[in-house]
Formats: sequence, C-alpha cells, structure tokens
Amino acid sequence: MKKYLLILLATTSPLLCATHWFAGTAPDRHKEMREHLSKPEPKEKLPWYQWKYMTGDWNGNRRALARNGVTFSGSFFTDCLGNPIGGRARGFEYAGSLGLDMNIDFGKTTKLKGLEFYFAAVSRSGSNLSSKKIGNQFPVAQLYGGQNVR
Repeated sequence: MKKYLLILLATTSPLLCATHWFAGTAPDRHKEMREHLSKPEPKEKLPWYQWKYMTGDWNGNRRALARNGVTFSGSFFTDCLGNPIGGRARGFEYAGSLGLDMNIDFGKTTKLKGLEFYFAAVSRSGSNLSSKKIGNQFPVAQLYGGQNVR
C-alpha cells in the first residue's frame, strides 16, 4: 500500500502543484520573483489555481518581503524508475529531492549595494534502482546520490 501511495504522490504532485516552471539559476529565479512580486497586487483575488507561485501571496506579506529584497523559493522533483527485465530483479524505485532556498538582497534596504545572502537546503529521499534491482555501479536516477539533508 505504501509503495502505491508513493507512486501516486510522485506522479501527480508535480502536476498538481507546479503552476510556474522556471529552469534558470537560483539568482535568476530570485530576481524574477522580486520583479513579479514588486508589481501591484491584482485588484481582484485570483483563484488558487491561477497563482504564479504555489503558496500564493501570504496576504500581501510575500510582496512586502520581496520589495525589501527577501524572497523564498522551493522545489520538488521526482524520478520514478522501474526495471521491467534483466538485472538482478524486476521492480520499481523512487528518488526525490525537496529543495528550499532564501535570498536576501541587502541593497534594497541598506547602502550595501550588491551584497546578498543566499541559503539553500536540500532533502533527498528514495532508493537506488541501480544497486537494488539492476546491479550496476552507476545510478540511473538523476536525483539519487546521498539521500540525506544538506
């Protein structure tokens, strides 16, 4: 039952949660967030499925923080892989990566233009399909590698 729940979560959560895809670097992502959140709040409230960011505007607090140079970002990625034939055994394994990061631009509120503080944390979970089912040395999952919090 647990494995089926993981499969369901891994395959549907990115589709349900992602309302905005961004493939740039962390500084680019935070710059884009500051630019977007610096715009005035829409006069009418948008339904949750039209929000640019999954957690919304936090009752205007997210915009206020962004105007002062503080932005938060998060991501969740999954690799759902299976070995249907060959190797040691048939089976399915999951690898996931949850990332949270924060950027503070001190140039927005002080005379220290160009000084920024960036913090990131990553939590990886799941199993290595290569070692458990296939029997090779190189991981086939892009997200697998040191399944812990960093």
